[in-house]
Formats: sequence, C-alpha cells, structure tokens
Amino acid sequence: MMREALFQFRKAHGLPEDGGVSRKWAKMKFGPVVFPMPNTKGRKRSLLYHDIHHIVTGYKGVLRGETRIGAWEVASGCGDHYSAWMYNLWALALGLFLYPRATYEAFIRGRHSTNLYGGARTEDELLNSSVEAVAESLSLSTKDNRVTASDGLAFVGWSLVAMVTLLVPPMLIVGVVLILVNIV
Repeated sequence: MMREALFQFRKAHGLPEDGGVSRKWAKMKFGPVVFPMPNTKGRKRSLLYHDIHHIVTGYKGVLRGETRIGAWEVASGCGDHYSAWMYNLWALALGLFLYPRATYEAFIRGRHSTNLYGGARTEDELLNSSVEAVAESLSLSTKDNRVTASDGLAFVGWSLVAMVTLLVPPMLIVGVVLILVNIV
C-alpha cells in the first residue's frame, strides 16, 4: 500500500513521518549543502504529492533524484501548485548542469505521463491505493517515450525558464547590494 511505501520512503531519507508538514522551516538539501527556508502553505500543500511522485517514478530523494523529479513534475505540469513550480524549476536547472542526460530523460518521461497535482483524489484514497495502481493511473507503465518535436521544444523552453528562475534571484540580490553599497 502507498501508506507503507510513503512511511518507508520518508524513513529511508531521514524525513519525519508527516514529511515535514508540521514544521515551520524546511531544509532543502543539495548534496552536502543545506538551505533552510520557510515551510510555506504552498509547499505543505504539494508535499504529499511530491513524495508519492518519488515513490511511483522510482526517483530517490537525493540530489540526482530531486533533479529528475523536478524535471518530471515540470514536464507533467504542476497545475496551481505554484511552490512546486518554483522548486521544480530550480531542480530542473540544477539537473541541466549536474545530470543533463538523466534530467532530459525524466523530462521526456513527464511529457508522456501525468501527476497528482490535479488533486482529483483525496489523501485517504491515495494512501489506501497500491503503489502500482497509482503509477498505472499516471501512465508511468507506458513504454512509449518516443520524443516528438514538441517534446524537444518544450524541453528547450522549460530549460530556459528554469535557468532564468534559478539565476534571477541571486542577480537581484547582488544588484540590490551594489546599489546599497553605492548609496551608503
């Protein structure tokens, strides 16, 4: 059952049983570097789906797996889960640098499947389903991952968006600091 798989996934990755939903701060880990960030309502809303996506895709909760799940979730769409869009775009951008082939393959896989961000099922329905049934409902067992021209264009387009999303915030911070240094 998904409930047990989720418990095992979180335990294996050192996560709390609730995935961290009850915490005020989240820890984003990229290799040995840990970034604390506010655990927003939007992040909490997406967390269960994100963790289940790790389970049904087989992408581990480590740096390589996070870049892959980010690419997969961007390609399959995050709907109105705006926090998920942001985190996944960052993961996609990092994946382009660190694991380009795996990131590309995960993106293409996402283009040919769906995900849980549509919210058609309740938490209980998901947790009481089998892992296989959830994976099947997301078309993850489909072997037809032929790359189309629109897949390639989507990958290039989303990669550009991801790079801008990753690079603009630090550039804004540097710009503000430079302005403040020149003012003071």
